[in-house]
Order: sequence, then C-alpha cells, then structure tokens
Amino acid sequence: MARFKFRLQKILELRKRKQEDRQKELAGLKKLLKEEEKLLEKLKKQGYEVRKKIDLIQSKKENSLDMEELTRHSDYLDSLRNRILSQIRTIRKVIEDIENKRGELIDASKEKKIIETLKEQQYKKFRESLENWEKKRLDEFGMINYSHRRDNK
Repeated sequence: MARFKFRLQKILELRKRKQEDRQKELAGLKKLLKEEEKLLEKLKKQGYEVRKKIDLIQSKKENSLDMEELTRHSDYLDSLRNRILSQIRTIRKVIEDIENKRGELIDASKEKKIIETLKEQQYKKFRESLENWEKKRLDEFGMINYSHRRDNK
C-alpha cells in the first residue's frame, strides 16, 4: 500500500509560513514599542533637566542675561512637551498596531490549525485503511496456509 500523502500539504505549508510571518511582524512591533518607550523616557528626562535649570535660573538674582536664558529654556521645554505628546501618540499607534497584529496572528493560527486537524483526521483514516488492508492480507495468507496444510494431509 502507498505512503500517506496529504493533498493539502502545500496549503498547510503556506498557512505555517503566514503564521510565522505574523509572529515575526509582531516581534518587530514589540521591539519598536520598546524603542519608542525608551525615546519617551529620554524626552521626559530631558524635560526634567530643563525644569531643574529653569528653577535654578529663577532662584538666582534676575538680570537680563538670566531672563534670556530663562526664555530660551522655557521655549525648549515647550518644544519638549510637544515632542513628548507626539511620542505618546506614536506609542499609542504602535500599541494599536500590536493589537491588530495579534488578531492577525490568532487568525493565522486558527487557519493553520484547521488544516492540521484535517491532516490528522485523514492520516487516521489512512492508518485504519492500511491496518484493514494488512488484516485482510494476513487473513488471506492464513486461509491459503490452512488450505495447503489440509490438502497435504
């Protein structure tokens, strides 16, 4: 009897590849999220440092040079706040992308599982068919053997 050959093997391989691709894409998005979060922390740290400088300038005696420096630091702090808000939006977008990619990965896994289940069912039927075929052959050999022994007596 022939070996087991699954007719949908190519489709199963495509589904496996699709699942692996989604896993890689999800891993890439998670890595991107970490990078974006690090950048946000860096911006927050810069903001904290600028606020400390502003507080230091304000605690000194006021003169025109200090006021110019204070204005420059305040403008930079405003710029940092805008960059922080923009970075928060970027992080939210990446998180949304991660959730979407998780959904795609779940769908790809389900699609692959359906084909794998079908393969298992077909393999089980193949094994049963093979066992029945072997059983019939053994029965036939037994009958032939019995027939030869009876005829030889």
